[in-house]
Amino acid sequence: MSFQEQLCGCLSDMFSCLIVWYVPFGSCVMHAMATNQITNSGFMESYLISLACCFGMAYNRQKIKKVLMIQGNYFEDCLMYFCCMACATAQDYREAETRYLANP
Repeated sequence: MSFQEQLCGCLSDMFSCLIVWYVPFGSCVMHAMATNQITNSGFMESYLISLACCFGMAYNRQKIKKVLMIQGNYFEDCLMYFCCMACATAQDYREAETRYLANP
């Protein structure tokens, strides 16, 4: 299985797009929200892990992918966040909104 939301599709949801690009630490906040919504691991834990940049966000992305049964490995996720953190973060948030919150 793969993501339903496109990596560069953040313009379909202007809220997440604006937050990750223009709010300081917006990417960390959006990623913590997405991870907490799916894993219930706590917002602060997810936020602090996300602050470790691409390594923490890739870790959180692996947690999201495990619950949603999405294939991929940690190295690919680190590379994804290193190359385009905003796009990957918005994709995680949209995926949580469309796939998990619609049908928990």
